[in-house]
Amino acid sequence: DVTCWMSAAAGVVPRNVWERHQDDLVAWPKGEMYMEYSPPNPDALYVIGCDPAGYGARDHASFHVLEVWADEWKQVAVFSAPTDPNTYVAKIDEVGRRYNNAMVIVERNGVGTASTALLQQRNYTNLYHSKPGKPGVHVGSSNYDALLGDLIDALMKELTLVDAETVNQGMTYRN
Repeated sequence: DVTCWMSAAAGVVPRNVWERHQDDLVAWPKGEMYMEYSPPNPDALYVIGCDPAGYGARDHASFHVLEVWADEWKQVAVFSAPTDPNTYVAKIDEVGRRYNNAMVIVERNGVGTASTALLQQRNYTNLYHSKPGKPGVHVGSSNYDALLGDLIDALMKELTLVDAETVNQGMTYRN
């Protein structure tokens, strides 16, 4: 149910930015909620970016696991499903611990506050705080352009995506 956000001609990220992400993409088997493209490397640092969703609205909650090195960030796992907050957070907790206690960054707008609270309740110890007492990151009109600029820079330089659905949605996302 992402068609309300999609437009082939007017994506918010310029089409040329996606060119380097077109080769060797992997598509998901039907019915899967979680795909792992690379197993954890014991020497690597991992970050999980989380986008919770309103459970009753059929929107997909998702997260992306990135293996982070100084000059390369690689997408190594993805979760996406219309799921309840407890199931979503349990999967974040499981995957985060599997990937070397990855730093988990939750978009805390609205429904994200439940995810951060549930992660804290599970004693997940590597939860990103934008400032003391503020777990997660707020995405709003005041920082949207800066975050979008950072994403575009990363897509052109160090970030490598391997998930076909991520690239397809990114190419058509207009908001």
